[in-house]
Amino acid sequence: MSKTQTSANIWLDTRRANKDNEYPLSLRAYCRGKQWAVSLRLSCTKEDYKKITAKKARLNQQQKELKELLLSKKQKAVDVIINLKTVTKDTFNNAFLSEIDIFNVNKNADIKTQFEAYIKDLYEDDRIRSGDKYTYALKSFLSFRSNCDLSQVDDEYLRKYEIYMQK
Repeated sequence: MSKTQTSANIWLDTRRANKDNEYPLSLRAYCRGKQWAVSLRLSCTKEDYKKITAKKARLNQQQKELKELLLSKKQKAVDVIINLKTVTKDTFNNAFLSEIDIFNVNKNADIKTQFEAYIKDLYEDDRIRSGDKYTYALKSFLSFRSNCDLSQVDDEYLRKYEIYMQK
């Protein structure tokens, strides 16, 4: 693997505060001379951000949890950049914002097994509408090709699926 400079940094966007006097947290990703920002859909006060980013600070439970969450988001961003074949803003955003960790699934598992496991999780979390949508997507994939491993899904496969859907 070639040495590619990649990084991800969390920053507090202090240009605008919300009604609770909190500021949005964003992630800036950098890869191969390109950079872009992604909203983390989280916010905190300036004081909390200073404490969370300080090397030595006493944190309350809420600050500890936020710090752990931010560290995991930062690590996910770096993992996404490293694992993507072609890194663009769109490919990064799709992989980073996905609720499914696309890099840690069994590549030899079939689509049906992966979908059904995720659908089960959605229903268990009372996310009924999302579970229904994934069920419809699974039916669509299976009507296109009834037996397919994740390792077979690539750009060409998706182009053929798109053509199939347009018929």
